[in-house]
Amino acid sequence: MNILVVNAWHDDNRGDMALVHSAILLLKRRYPHAGIKVVSMVPVEHKVWRTAHISLQQEFPDIDVIASPLPLEASDVTLTKGLRLIAAFLSIFFPWFSRFSGFNTEVKEADLIVSVGGHYLFSYNNNFKSLFRLLRLTQPMTLGLHLKKKVILFSQSIGPFQGRLAHKVMENTFRKAKCVVRENLSKEVILRLAPKASVDVKPDSAFYLADFDVAPTLPISVANRYAIFTLREPMKGNIKKVRAAYMQELKSAAERLLERGTVDKVYIFPHVTGPIKIEDDRVISREFRDLCDNEAIELFTSPLTLPQTLAFYQKASFVVGTRFHSVVFALSQLTPAVALSYYGPKAKGIMSYIGMSDLCFDIETVLSDEVLTGVEKCLKYEAEGKIKQQQQRIVDELESLSFD
Repeated sequence: MNILVVNAWHDDNRGDMALVHSAILLLKRRYPHAGIKVVSMVPVEHKVWRTAHISLQQEFPDIDVIASPLPLEASDVTLTKGLRLIAAFLSIFFPWFSRFSGFNTEVKEADLIVSVGGHYLFSYNNNFKSLFRLLRLTQPMTLGLHLKKKVILFSQSIGPFQGRLAHKVMENTFRKAKCVVRENLSKEVILRLAPKASVDVKPDSAFYLADFDVAPTLPISVANRYAIFTLREPMKGNIKKVRAAYMQELKSAAERLLERGTVDKVYIFPHVTGPIKIEDDRVISREFRDLCDNEAIELFTSPLTLPQTLAFYQKASFVVGTRFHSVVFALSQLTPAVALSYYGPKAKGIMSYIGMSDLCFDIETVLSDEVLTGVEKCLKYEAEGKIKQQQQRIVDELESLSFD
């Protein structure tokens, strides 16, 4: 059996990296003798291609990683790739044009095509740039469905979608593919576009990192009792106003936790460091550190492998995470966590699905008092064994998933 995993993003985004790793672990568990290839979102011409999948190739040296045949940015466009984009656009109306979008060889060889998890199937602007981004991501699925291959959208958060063409692209996909989403909110989005779609709700596959080997030690010494805060740039509302208020409330929460003696140190951890500027949490993390007066609030800058990152989260007393996969990393290692939702259905939906909706707050309105209450609750849940119970339930659900 040949499996093609598509839409793998860059290692610098630890959440997306974890989704690729966990999907491969689950696929290998289900199909131990299958050949697996991975198609990246990154074309070979792009400056970040060289570092895109180092961790993936180290952990799974038997797997081939293939660069995207479509451009990631305008700077990647060549004559060939431009023609492929035109073919992708025409495939909205005539699916057989997807044969000319560059995925033909890999898709023809595959028995199963898995679009790996994340929240990338959305279009928040009704313009051609947003539409072509969506077409770039759906082309291997469009071609696979045209060739009557089994196609699964795996561990996804979906929507919103703006514009009639975006709706048509996704309706065609949802109608024919099997969809496995991470929360009920995404299921509702799919069923509004394609009422007869096959949709299943399962936990975020990165929770399966509970089964991943964790590094026994960290490369540097850390405090005995510490919390991890992860920040990211807001994506909605009055960005400047939201950003300032959000950072002030987190500053207050961190300082009060230290004053109360809940922890001895708060590490600000840039969970995502690229590969593109809008995804680099180091900027807002540095600004947050400069905003804080307490020296026990420290920016953590040491590079960590995936096993070391899991160990860092495992040893923490708790996590306050805006990057939602920092929350998933923590809970997968039985570390209590509070989530701050910044966009879309992901954080709110998944926290509700795992029975912890009271530990999720909106980045636009969050108050330090809410963060402190959330920390108290998550520590209480840990003491009661709720986190361990939920983690085991999630792992069991993921292992029971059928890709057939």
